[in-house]
Amino acid sequence: MPPLNILWLTAHPHPKEQAAGAPWISTLIDQLARRPADITLTVLGTSAGQDALIERFCTNGVNYVYLDVPARRADILSLYRRRVATLRDYVAQHHHEYDVIHVHGSEAQLHVATAGIATPVLLSVQGIVWEYLKVLPVADPTRRFLWLLASYYELRYLPPVRHVSCRTTWDSALSRRLSPGCQVHINWEMIRPQFFTLNCAAAPAPEPGRPYLLFMGGSQVMKGYREVLEAFHLIRQKQPAKLIIVGQTEPDQVWRHIRRRGLTAIGPDDLELRGMQAVADLPALLLSAFCLLHPSYMDNSPN
Repeated sequence: MPPLNILWLTAHPHPKEQAAGAPWISTLIDQLARRPADITLTVLGTSAGQDALIERFCTNGVNYVYLDVPARRADILSLYRRRVATLRDYVAQHHHEYDVIHVHGSEAQLHVATAGIATPVLLSVQGIVWEYLKVLPVADPTRRFLWLLASYYELRYLPPVRHVSCRTTWDSALSRRLSPGCQVHINWEMIRPQFFTLNCAAAPAPEPGRPYLLFMGGSQVMKGYREVLEAFHLIRQKQPAKLIIVGQTEPDQVWRHIRRRGLTAIGPDDLELRGMQAVADLPALLLSAFCLLHPSYMDNSPN
C-alpha cells in the first residue's frame, strides 16, 4: 500500500526567518518524517519577501512549499484577500495530487484556501477568534479590527468544513455549531519528547511548608492570568502557598492588576514571574508544583 500523501497548511515559519515554530507543530513534523513508509508529507506555508513566488525544498524527508505573500501591513490593508487568493490558487491547482489536506487552525484563514475542493480536508481546531470577541474585552481598536476580520473568514468559511479534529468538549461543541453536520475526530495534541523522559529525582523541592501553584500563561488575558491572581489571593489568605508564573509576562501589568483589584494577600515574596523557560526546565516545574492552573477562556490546550 503506498504511503498516504498529505498536504499540511500551517503557519510554520520559513527557515530564512530564523524564527522558532510552535513546538506542537515542529515536533509533529519531526515525528511524521520518521514514517516514510506510511506518510509523504508536504508542508505548505507563506512568507513575505522571499526570492521566488514559489519556493520548494526538502528537509529531513519533509517537502516544503512556501508562497510569496504581502508583508503584514499590506496583508492587513488588503483585508487578507491577496494572501488568501495566493493560497487558494495554489491549492486549487495542486489539491488533486494529495490524498488528504490538513489545515492547522482557522485563525490564519488557511481553511479558506480549501473551500470547494474535492480532496478530503481535515481542520485541526486551535482557537476560534470569533469566541475571542464574545468573551474578551478589547481596548485596542486595531486588535479588535483584526479579530473582527479574522472572525469574518471563520463565520463565512467554516460551515462547509466536514471533518474537524478536536481535543475537548468545548471545541467539539463549538465546531458542531460553526460547521453543522461535521464529523468530530478527538485527537490528542503532539507532546514534546522531553516530557516523556522526566527525571523525578531532579525536580526541585518547594520551600518547606510552601507548596507552589504553577500558571504557564504569562500575562495573557486570554489564558486567564487575572483569574489566576484572583484565585491565588483567596488561597493565600488561608494557606502559605506561592504562585509561579511562566511564559511571556509583563511584570508591571501583573502588579498593576494586583493593586487595582486590591489583592492585598499577594506580596512580592508570594509571586515569582519567571518569564519564558527552556523546554528542559518545564518538566521539573510541573513535577514540583502542587497543581497546574489554566483557566483559559477559549483555549483547548495549555501550550
